Amino acid sequence: MPLPLELQRFLKAHHDTQVLSVLVEGASADPSVRRHWRIEVLRGIADARAALFHDAPPDRVRFDQCVARLMRHLPSGSTRLFTHGWAGFASADGDEYVEVLTRDVEPSVTWTVGPRILPYLAAHDESVALVALGDRHRLLAYQLSRGALTDLEGIESAATSMPGTHMGGAPRVGFHVGTRGATQADAADRAAREAWHRHVTASVQRITQLAGDNLAIVIGGASETVSLLADGLPDDLSTRVALAPALQVHASRAEIVRVAGAAVGSLEAARQRALLRQVEEASWSRGHGALGAEAVARALEVGAVDRLLVGRAFAHQHRATAELLAQRTLLDGGEVEVAVPAVSAAVDEGAWGVAARLRFARSPARALQTA
Repeated sequence: MPLPLELQRFLKAHHDTQVLSVLVEGASADPSVRRHWRIEVLRGIADARAALFHDAPPDRVRFDQCVARLMRHLPSGSTRLFTHGWAGFASADGDEYVEVLTRDVEPSVTWTVGPRILPYLAAHDESVALVALGDRHRLLAYQLSRGALTDLEGIESAATSMPGTHMGGAPRVGFHVGTRGATQADAADRAAREAWHRHVTASVQRITQLAGDNLAIVIGGASETVSLLADGLPDDLSTRVALAPALQVHASRAEIVRVAGAAVGSLEAARQRALLRQVEEASWSRGHGALGAEAVARALEVGAVDRLLVGRAFAHQHRATAELLAQRTLLDGGEVEVAVPAVSAAVDEGAWGVAARLRFARSPARALQTA
């Protein structure tokens, strides 16, 4: 996934200098453990400082200066930290980048050449989704971004009007509201069906317009309406659509965020599985794929990596190698993502921990040697 522009700038400027990377776990609402995050941070800082015991004094001074700069951004005392967590990077030459996260993060403190980027990517969420909730009478639309909902313009269907009594009183002989024997109930049903059809058609058009070229789409509401809306969308949107019929139009905003967030997560897992299949097939056929650290490193030597997918076990067990591959990919203008838990095992076991989609093909011989 693309990094925020400011973090891209930080990485390009400091990939070859010492950087303090601090990832802080979100605080619990339980007052008894409210300061746990701070204890973990201080313990991590102490461990990183102890590892510098044999380093030159100037290195330890730069480390302490980075610690002081980042700690200024964190709450003091027993103040509750952010819900999900926090990330901070401080370079030895005085630059820094901090961000409040929208996903849970594994806490860590590291002092390395260049920022430790993979744990950040695992917790970084820049996904934006359109949430559409519909029934027979209305379409509610929201944008879900970084765990927050923004109201968008939806649709209210026009009320269906039916003929009433003649001039407000009893009808005269010969006056009727039906045609060729149709009852008023039949006409009302037909008018309601036509109004619903118009409403669904307008709602599909509105969803297509709001989704644009890249937004994930979560559709909820009355089950029959959900099915009609999904069936009416263009086929090229199908891979971006998740259905959530349990999410009704009267759902609270908190429930919408929770359920829609889970639906977007399922779409993300499906997208990563498709990417992994694409890379696996390409690594043996056209050569536009590389599996395993060695093959990916060779592709990076010629600037061929377009997108890198890293398994969580590989990132943990081979941290230095994984970070180097990720940083090289980002510096070359590629994108890096950490496999979501539902996909990570397939990457770690089937792709030897890391898979790369390439911008251009390697030679067939090279593809066979490194697959």
